[in-house]
Order: sequence, then C-alpha cells, then structure tokens
Amino acid sequence: MSVVALVGNPREGSRTLTVAVEAARAIGRRLDGGEPYEVVDLAALGPHLLAPGASAGVEVALELVAEASVLVVASPTCS
Repeated sequence: MSVVALVGNPREGSRTLTVAVEAARAIGRRLDGGEPYEVVDLAALGPHLLAPGASAGVEVALELVAEASVLVVASPTCS
C-alpha cells in the first residue's frame, strides 16, 4: 500500500506542503505498522508541467499519483 501527498501550492516550502507531509506521515503510521509515503510537490515541477516534450520528473510524479493506494491532495486556499 502506498501513500502519496500531492501538493498544489506553487510556492516552495509552503505551509500547504508542511500540512500535506504531516497528514501523509500520520496516515502511513496507521497503515500496517507504518507505510512510507511519497510527496509530489507541484512547486518543484511547475516549470516542467507545460514545457514541450517529456519530463522525467513529471512522468515519475504521474506514476506515483496513479499508483497510490491513498492520495492526500493539498491545495492552498484564499482568505
């Protein structure tokens, strides 16, 4: 079983990232004695998302998200 946190905040090192990582970590601890988790941070992938041609980082991120057993999706909100 795999846990993946998908973070949609365009700012690196955001609070959204922090919360998503903590949520994924907490979920992973509850599953079968502590499943590891992966993080897909769109802030790091941003320049590659709309670029022409394939990007290895984007391909890996898509694979992680598609194969996740549990997907934690975190997005910033406007106040």
